[in-house]
Amino acid sequence: MCKCTPSIRTPWCGKPGCGNPTAEILQFKGETKLPIDPDKALQGAIGELDKVLIIGIHKDGSPYYAASTSDGWDLLWMVGICFG
Repeated sequence: MCKCTPSIRTPWCGKPGCGNPTAEILQFKGETKLPIDPDKALQGAIGELDKVLIIGIHKDGSPYYAASTSDGWDLLWMVGICFG
């Protein structure tokens, strides 16, 4: 059970069900070895990129591909820079 007391502005405890409205949750933008929800990973890139190449797997196992450019050389270059 949450032990926060918002009326006296105690620190947010972080436990499930904590309703402290003073809590500020920041998105971690560093490298991690833990899985990240795909939606959160995509949201973190909104408004930050000049070009994008998205490669993923649908929940049914089928491949997903989307890109902001149709230039194959640009796409190959992005893959090389990111994974090279």
